[in-house]
Amino acid sequence: MASATFSSEAELPNYADVTGSSRSIPYLSESPPESQFKTGLQDEKGYAWLTLQMNSRSLTTASAPSFMEGDSITGVVHLDAEKTDSVKAVYIEVLATTTTVGQEPERFLALKETLWSTEKATKASAKLMGKHDWPFQFTLPKEVEVTGPRGKKGFYQLPPSFSERASPAYLDYKIVVTIKRGMLKVNQKLTTTMLYQPLTVPASTPTSLRTLAYTEGKPIPGPKLDPEGWKLLQKRPVEGVLFGERDVEINVQLSLATPVQYALGSPIPLHLILESEDSQALDLLSSPAAIQVALTRAITIGSEAAAEDPERRTNNYITTVESKAYFWSAQELGEGPNRRVLQGEIDLEMKTKPTFIFPGLSIEYLVNFEGFEATGWQAKSHDSRAKGPLFTEEVKITSRQLAGLSMRSNAPPGYQRPVVDYNKSLGYLENGNQRFVHYGHR
Repeated sequence: MASATFSSEAELPNYADVTGSSRSIPYLSESPPESQFKTGLQDEKGYAWLTLQMNSRSLTTASAPSFMEGDSITGVVHLDAEKTDSVKAVYIEVLATTTTVGQEPERFLALKETLWSTEKATKASAKLMGKHDWPFQFTLPKEVEVTGPRGKKGFYQLPPSFSERASPAYLDYKIVVTIKRGMLKVNQKLTTTMLYQPLTVPASTPTSLRTLAYTEGKPIPGPKLDPEGWKLLQKRPVEGVLFGERDVEINVQLSLATPVQYALGSPIPLHLILESEDSQALDLLSSPAAIQVALTRAITIGSEAAAEDPERRTNNYITTVESKAYFWSAQELGEGPNRRVLQGEIDLEMKTKPTFIFPGLSIEYLVNFEGFEATGWQAKSHDSRAKGPLFTEEVKITSRQLAGLSMRSNAPPGYQRPVVDYNKSLGYLENGNQRFVHYGHR
């Protein structure tokens, strides 16, 4: 097995030949979707004289090959040597780089397997001739050592592929087959992009009461019945003017189900309490459409992307709304003319990119309470120092759920989810160079 770790291409260590087998990952399906990906180089008559064929998790053969942490990358390289000359070596590589717009790519992974070379060939076969099939196998490392904040080297989990329109940074994985030729001859390369997804799961299971509710198909208990199962954010007052006539104060407390780590394809359970002496304001603002809670994605780029201190990441911090919460009446004991209790959820679509921290590019998530939007309501500024959410909580999004745990929605049947109508490219342009204002509103 070969693994290489470094901060830039200039510091690349020597390659090593790759051997090894795939590891057993209990959270993966025993029979993952598998397809055969194939690509190649053709001559002027359309004859594919060099082809790369490999197994992939992609659902279709037309899709880019995709892999998860723990997978082995296996396949075959086919070469008709009569279509080339002066071959000195044939090798295949897995390469990964971080690219920031306007800067040179920084390579953080390089694996290489030599398929054939004149050095290893006998005198009788020193010249490559005829047709050849070379099987290969790579096992991607779980971690790589790269240069992080303040020039310190450290080990980081291999990050996922990342590429979006208008994004200022990218994480690219490529598989490259190289035909190395003699002096004064141009090397021939076959390059294909591959997709990679690390394996992350929540650190712990929900409480026994919430797990039982999921198992029995019942509503999950709120903070009053299951205090260990919720993280209560600090109660805060929201001031505003109702119908342009009178000042109103609403006390708001938002809670998130613990642990605050949620898998793709599962909901983020929420619990909301609104209290006020003005029952008319409560009726207006407890309407599900009025409550503005969102899951915000925060991308950090640059040398400080993996810094633990958020203040060091402020100059390259970009946010976009990923999804919005929806609420319904919880019908809990304790509701009255001056109190409303609601349950809510935020959907996590499978296409959402999980949380990851990596030098050069990191993605994190925040649940933000932005306030209320309703006809007849005008909010007053809750903080004169900065514009931002009333309060926020950082959450971790994982690529997989814990084994044996099934999270389901608690929304009433037929309940309509809100649709986020936004353009991520506009989000990048408008949100560039944002500050970490949310850290002042916890």
